[in-house]
Amino acid sequence: MPTKPSTQVVNRGPGQTVTQKLTSVAPKRILIQEQDLKSPVTMQRLVNDLYQTIEQETRALRALPFASGVWLKNQSFVASTTLYLQHGLQRPYLGWFCTRSTNGAFLGKEMPLLAAQTSDRVLPLQSANTCTADIFVF
Repeated sequence: MPTKPSTQVVNRGPGQTVTQKLTSVAPKRILIQEQDLKSPVTMQRLVNDLYQTIEQETRALRALPFASGVWLKNQSFVASTTLYLQHGLQRPYLGWFCTRSTNGAFLGKEMPLLAAQTSDRVLPLQSANTCTADIFVF
């Protein structure tokens, strides 16, 4: 099956950028004829082919960092105060973005972790102004 590589730049934090190679797969056609539906052996082969095709087609989607992200809703930011968000990804986060802001604009930036914190548990963010925001972490 032909593949076409592409790249994606992922921001991992201040000064840390990683380029990931993504692979897209050309769709595979499964041809089914009426006589194929009469044979249990052929039906089993077709079902297996269909399963493998679906598995291959969705592998590239599952590899995208957005596929395993978490949406942290209604996070309350106080101006110039760092908020340490527990993201629960069970792995270091790759990036984040604000999806909604109320009570003012979210003008945020990523801050350094404290000594006892790790990026597989915490995302330190600071907003320039007070607001409530939804943050998507991936």
